[in-house]
Amino acid sequence: MRALVPGILSAETSASAYEELLRRAHTLKGAARAVGIESSETLVHALETALSTLRAGGAQPSGETVNLLLLVLDVMEDIPAALRAARPLPRIDDLLQGIGRISGKTYITAAPARPPAPAPAPPPEPQSEFVRINAHYLDELMGASAELVAAAGVEDAGAAIDRAENSVRQWRRLRDDAAPYIRSRRQDPEFAAMLECIQSAEREIEALSAEIRTEAAARRQREWDLRRLTDRLEESALRVRMVTAETVFGAFGPMLRNLAADSGRTIDFRATGLDVLVDRVVLQSLKDPVMHLLRNALSHGIEPEAGRVAARKPPTGTIRLVLRAGGERLRILVEDDGRGVDYKAVEEEAARLGISRESNESLADLVFRPGFSTSKDVTTLAGRGLGLSIVRDEVNRLQGNVQIHSEPGKGLRILISVPLSLSGQQVLLVSEAGHTFGILTSWIERLGRIERSAIGTAEGLPVITIDSRPVPLVRLADLLSLAPAARREEADEDTGPLRVAVIAVADARAAIAVDALLDVRDAVLKPTRLESSEAGLSAGAIPMPDGAVAVVLNAPELAQRFRRAGAGAARTFEPPKAEPRRNRILVVDDSITTRSLEKSVLEAHGFDVVLAVDGIDGLARLRESPIDAVITDLMMPRMDGFQLLENIRKDAALEKMPVIIVSSMESREDQERGLALGANAWIVKRKFDQRELIRAVRRIL
Repeated sequence: MRALVPGILSAETSASAYEELLRRAHTLKGAARAVGIESSETLVHALETALSTLRAGGAQPSGETVNLLLLVLDVMEDIPAALRAARPLPRIDDLLQGIGRISGKTYITAAPARPPAPAPAPPPEPQSEFVRINAHYLDELMGASAELVAAAGVEDAGAAIDRAENSVRQWRRLRDDAAPYIRSRRQDPEFAAMLECIQSAEREIEALSAEIRTEAAARRQREWDLRRLTDRLEESALRVRMVTAETVFGAFGPMLRNLAADSGRTIDFRATGLDVLVDRVVLQSLKDPVMHLLRNALSHGIEPEAGRVAARKPPTGTIRLVLRAGGERLRILVEDDGRGVDYKAVEEEAARLGISRESNESLADLVFRPGFSTSKDVTTLAGRGLGLSIVRDEVNRLQGNVQIHSEPGKGLRILISVPLSLSGQQVLLVSEAGHTFGILTSWIERLGRIERSAIGTAEGLPVITIDSRPVPLVRLADLLSLAPAARREEADEDTGPLRVAVIAVADARAAIAVDALLDVRDAVLKPTRLESSEAGLSAGAIPMPDGAVAVVLNAPELAQRFRRAGAGAARTFEPPKAEPRRNRILVVDDSITTRSLEKSVLEAHGFDVVLAVDGIDGLARLRESPIDAVITDLMMPRMDGFQLLENIRKDAALEKMPVIIVSSMESREDQERGLALGANAWIVKRKFDQRELIRAVRRIL
């Protein structure tokens, strides 16, 4: 907080500085209450009031005021230090009066109690298997193990071996094709020297093939061992960092009962599931949000005894904290049997703050906005409108989501869902508008291609049907407000099928359309430094092999933006007025893998595809049906790609046929020969990129 105080002197930063100071003070006040430091709680509450007054006034504070605020922070640090050293607590009377002059309040404090005498030293513990570890070092170990696991999943280590195996296979095909000719010349003395060279080369290549097989098997074994060991390392590091929820949430019961007694209420607090094991970092991050929810349940939910009796409820209110672990997620339920959300008060406060009623944002979700509070008075428990906004921001940062369910007069249920651990995450990489983004696979229900003819509308919005249910549809670029011009440069033509990722957040489903679905990989998310308006959108970032960074999007925030997108997204998915003629592409390649890959890529982009296994088969296909372009390999039996190209250019009916060569041969001489024979484009298989292929096809057509 100390570093933020000078920011209120600057007109450019004062608004954001006040907001952040208030949020941190609110959290600090709750922590002081949780550990029972009454003087700290009183001092921070007065500080909150003074900051709220300064923010409402709009004028820049004087240097004297800033110095007073810094002095308050000094004393806030001195109080726990005095408790630890068993020294008398610093007096806060003068500070309270100084702060009170800012806010127009008068504070009365009792003489500070002396700290309790230190307890006698416990007897030395017997030798045990437990050691004390610095939490920072433990977090570093966890991060390093997760990064190692992600790195172990990289699949390009054997690319050179794969290319060598492919070269051997090509040699064998050439040998088999030449076998009849070699047998016919075997008795020819003039061919003897050539035959000996061929046989020598064959022996060398077979020996090389055996070495390749041995190395490939050894590589697979090493990869398997590496993955097995890295998985064990990650599991062991994670077990070390896993602690029971009791260690962090155990003090909430006494805190809540003390707060209830101070406010004249009686409660029955029930906590279950505190024995679940959770990543310590996750629990520490959730400590303040859960504390805010419990305080909110008491201050806004549970009525005084007289009000409960009048409402025909038991005099004692019930607040429940329930933790459950399932799959890879932790679910935390905070529930009370109090008033529930006062929708009329929420609506009135929304009108007072100028929040449009036309917004798609539900009334219940408004309570998570910063500064939004239905409390009429500011107390130590409520009135600032900060608690629930802290909850949502922190849960979003943990890649989780918050649901709120309320029945007026009967109570409120708030459900938090977060990952059990923040170690390595599985991420789907997608391409949109020339950028690469990630989405955690834990939020993804399914992936697929959707024909535009299958897009319908419901309540003015585009939808697709999945499992007999309509699912709203929107482009990722629209949710992220990416420039349309940038999007058109990389996107498919409007007639092609849509690539869609269906995300499921709580009970809501949304279909996100993107330019391409790229890959799924294990990754360690790195923090990002986005503007405050965009901070909730990012769950982190992962580095890419080319040095770029892919932002991993926070699915719950995407769902919020999705809901607010409205009918403005419908125009993106207007179906074409008429079905254009589909171009027919002939793919000539002796490799079934290459043929299948190129066929799937071309068909996904709206082309009809005809296949041929070599040059002779390709010529026959060209002469039996209309073809718009040819994509051919070079190294093929019977008739290679060069010969096919020569025959096409010699045929008057085919001489203008566009031809693209896709080959592993990448020497300059081969490329010059192909272009001299009339090839329109040359793509090297080693650098194969489906977008480059599609651009080349569209360019020559």
